[in-house]
Amino acid sequence: MKNGMVINNRYKIINKIGEGGMVNVYLSHDNKLNRLVTIKLIRLDFKNSKKAQRHFKYEKIAINKLNDSHIVKVYDVGDYKDNKYLVMEYVPGNDLKKYIQKNYPIDLKTVIYIMSQVLSAVNEAHKNGIIHRDLKPQNILITKDKNVKITDFGIALMDNLLPLTKTNSIVGSIHYISPEQILGKAITKKSDIYSLGIILYELLVGSVPFSGDSPVNIAMKHSNSNVPSIIRSNNIVPQSLENVVLKSTAKNPDDRYDSVIQMKDDLESSLLPERKNEAKLFFKVNSSNDFDDDKTKILDLNKDYNYDVNNNKTKKLVLVMLGLLFFIILIILLMHFIFFSKVQVPNVYNNNLKTAEQKIRKSRLLSTKVIYRHDYKLPHNHVIETIPKANTRLLNHSGIKLIVSDGESNIKMNNYVGKDYNKVYNSLIKMGFKVNKIYNYNNYFMPNHILNQNILPNTKVNPKKSTLNLVVSKYGKPFDMANLVGMDENAVKNYINKNHLKANYHYENTKDQPNGIVYQQNPSAGLKIQGGYNIELWISKGSMGNDNLNHSFNLSLTVPYKDTNDERGNKIVIYSNINGKGLSLYETMFINKDTKINIPYNLKTNEKIRYEVYRDGELIMK
Repeated sequence: MKNGMVINNRYKIINKIGEGGMVNVYLSHDNKLNRLVTIKLIRLDFKNSKKAQRHFKYEKIAINKLNDSHIVKVYDVGDYKDNKYLVMEYVPGNDLKKYIQKNYPIDLKTVIYIMSQVLSAVNEAHKNGIIHRDLKPQNILITKDKNVKITDFGIALMDNLLPLTKTNSIVGSIHYISPEQILGKAITKKSDIYSLGIILYELLVGSVPFSGDSPVNIAMKHSNSNVPSIIRSNNIVPQSLENVVLKSTAKNPDDRYDSVIQMKDDLESSLLPERKNEAKLFFKVNSSNDFDDDKTKILDLNKDYNYDVNNNKTKKLVLVMLGLLFFIILIILLMHFIFFSKVQVPNVYNNNLKTAEQKIRKSRLLSTKVIYRHDYKLPHNHVIETIPKANTRLLNHSGIKLIVSDGESNIKMNNYVGKDYNKVYNSLIKMGFKVNKIYNYNNYFMPNHILNQNILPNTKVNPKKSTLNLVVSKYGKPFDMANLVGMDENAVKNYINKNHLKANYHYENTKDQPNGIVYQQNPSAGLKIQGGYNIELWISKGSMGNDNLNHSFNLSLTVPYKDTNDERGNKIVIYSNINGKGLSLYETMFINKDTKINIPYNLKTNEKIRYEVYRDGELIMK
């Protein structure tokens, strides 16, 4: 869903703010009611999923029954291009998981303030016969003012829709799930209380109580282990507050609080002085020694039960229990193979999209997102890369993003003037441009920087069909100026081009020089110059009468050096009428000793030489 799109002429997409298991979440603007809203949209790969559509339906039914300021409101459910969407209240801020990560350790009064709001919201749901079943910090939103709202009632259990919302599968998030949910037993309001206890633990400690190598390992800890000591991790927590966690997370639902309100009252009084010396609560963990027909147990096969071999009923019971245990182990192993074994991401580079998705499915992975990107090497709809990359090992049925070429297309030309040629050349070649490098010899710009480009910026071009000419600055190597006097014009121009010089040509009638021959130059032969240097050349147009002819000669001057603190030496500026006109700048230089200079003149018979020489701004010769 692109930014700026409008759903059903009402909801304008602003930007994507989240991504869930089956949905994408967008910040949007309700053009009709002029307010910000959150839109959940079923992802394209789950578009036809009845499970995803059912979650949308039940979330709206559940929340519409509730009226609490700490529960996110649902405004609308609709269809857009055969896809379901859910319009909800927009809550500025973050989810509680991110809040804990950013702000831990959290002041105890703040913990109680946040948790009390959560408990009030869950109590409202319980009063209306709704069990959330997926309480976790990621489903709790919190604003800057620490006001919280619960969301995501998609898998809630509702009394009046019990046959529809009750399933035989395990639902919930593995780090917050109650032992009875793991064992597939009846889910009650006390199952939510267990999850609330785990959330309170995380607020106090900064992390979840149980972690492991696999979901099965974490699930076993929820069933068989008490939560670790909070006080050892956070010694400012009093025993009375830790006891709230211990009671709400007891393995046996009968040991937990009878209601959310009871837990809330106990929590809000936990910091009172009279509870300062409260004793630590202890609750029994499920043991294989407990044997009762309505409880799930793990048989201790090493224990001698002294069964009477003649007692058929006892034998049958043992066989049934062993068969049930074997079946449970088989199911766990099968689930581990299907969902938790690792597979390798296939290499689908340059495969078309359909073939790539088939290979991914055969590898027991899911193609969850397709992102199109310009690529000038691969045709349209061919895979550029996968995220994660090929050969990465992932859990079964993990999601893969495909980066796919949108083929040849026109792009807007960038402005490369002033940039380093070496830094842009490779990217231009990857785009598909043919690049021509043209040197400009000069001393004014950094070497290897682009001075000009033949395709103007912002022009739409197809790189594969375009040649880009880049004019690049280059310093010439110093060399001695040749004596060009006496050479013909063609030979001189070859010399100019070969050495990357710039020349101004003056054509004059002379008294005794043949047509097309150089009779004067500036600078003089033997001076150090380099590529990009400007030189002056006088070329004869042939002889004519003596009246008013140009005559050429060199004036030699010695400029005296004067001590200075400038590391460069004396700055010398020379003005001259070298072509018989008024004074103009002839040359600027720095000298570190007495220096001889030559000024070439080309004057008519009735013109006189003129010059002025300044040293560090002071006129010293004229």
